[in-house]
Amino acid sequence: MLKNLLKYDLKWVYKGLGIFYLLSFIFAILTRALSLVDSTIIIIIGKICAGITISMLINILINNSMRNWARFITNFYKDEAYLTHTLPVTKKKLYLSKVLTATITTLSSILVITICLFITYYSKDNVELLKSTLDLAASTYNSSVVNLVFIMLITFFIQFLYIILIGFSGAVLGYNKNNLKIVRTIIYSFCLYILTALLLLLVIYVIGSINPVVMNIFKSSDLISIDCIKQTLYVAITFYIIMSLVISYVGSLIFQKGVNID
Repeated sequence: MLKNLLKYDLKWVYKGLGIFYLLSFIFAILTRALSLVDSTIIIIIGKICAGITISMLINILINNSMRNWARFITNFYKDEAYLTHTLPVTKKKLYLSKVLTATITTLSSILVITICLFITYYSKDNVELLKSTLDLAASTYNSSVVNLVFIMLITFFIQFLYIILIGFSGAVLGYNKNNLKIVRTIIYSFCLYILTALLLLLVIYVIGSINPVVMNIFKSSDLISIDCIKQTLYVAITFYIIMSLVISYVGSLIFQKGVNID
């Protein structure tokens, strides 16, 4: 049953998100094609297309979050909920389907963004510039280029996924009330995100009390060492991965206690 739930959730989210995927690819390809023509007017049009491509990529991130939140609220708390909650499936699986949908769509969105950026800006000079920049950054951070790119992508992914998951938990808390449900959802989500950020600072401080290198981020007023930045970044990534699991689990537990349908 989870497979069917996931199929319909993905279909609903991608129905809107797919439009931005398509537009992003179209304008990325147009930008690439126009860059091959040596003409002032064509170069100007190409720059416009490049700007539109970037705006489409930003819209992918925004709509990825909005579509997942809209699906969550519509499916669980609006008119659709009367059918959803009569399905022969546990509330745990209903919630899990939304979490998996958010994970899959966030991954695919980052992949589309990466491909479109490559199509738009690929050139021999740009590749050499990117390679030299990554090589410099990798050597600065005492890391390999592959490892550096992986860390950047995983950080980007986990941050956007966590924001969506926070929205789910905020909706569960907000829609358990009898009034101002949307307002409460926004307030709860915002508060949860701020509390998470403060908790991260506390975790870094506690680890810093054991590891002097990490503590430098609080005590030193000089330029922070590369080793300190690396270790702090690893702590942050691990923290958000754990918090994503925790916030999903807690949200699911609260959801299983019952819902207040509009």
